[in-house]
Amino acid sequence: IRRSRIRPEYAFLAIAPAFGMLMLVITPPFLVPDEPAHFYRSYQIAEFNFFKAKSDIPKSLVELSSICDRMKFNTHEKTTRKEILGLAEIKLVPAIRTEMETPTYTIPYLPQATGIVIGKILQLNPLWLFYLGRFFNLVVSIILVFLAIRTTPLLKWLFFLLGIMPMTLYQFASMSYDAV
Repeated sequence: IRRSRIRPEYAFLAIAPAFGMLMLVITPPFLVPDEPAHFYRSYQIAEFNFFKAKSDIPKSLVELSSICDRMKFNTHEKTTRKEILGLAEIKLVPAIRTEMETPTYTIPYLPQATGIVIGKILQLNPLWLFYLGRFFNLVVSIILVFLAIRTTPLLKWLFFLLGIMPMTLYQFASMSYDAV
């Protein structure tokens, strides 16, 4: 590998988006650890609530995540594509709100919040807001790892291998702030 003319950062940029998108699509909603809390905090930041002046979110977001509760920590419980697409029936109702405990961080949630803001501008339902948040987290994380591989003076291929590991891409394609 070291003698090849392929640069590791460009190899990463060729491989990571495809497998990251695969992880984004095949991982059912809210099955990444603590993903509901990450989604709620991202939504708060999308409402420009950077310093948690209020700790409420639309109740429809909680409804969306609670439908998937039966699958948490239960490896035998499965879902179907039809069931996931059925979640698109839940409409965003920003006026009906509920109090929810969320993390206090702001900066690690900016990519997800950007996706949610775009989804809100397009008047999309909560399921689409969720997937846009995941998508923007994936894109920003891939860019950050690309820049890390490009700027590191040593062991570029090691950074490449760490960047394309399944668990790394799983985190990138989630609402979790761990990716950033």
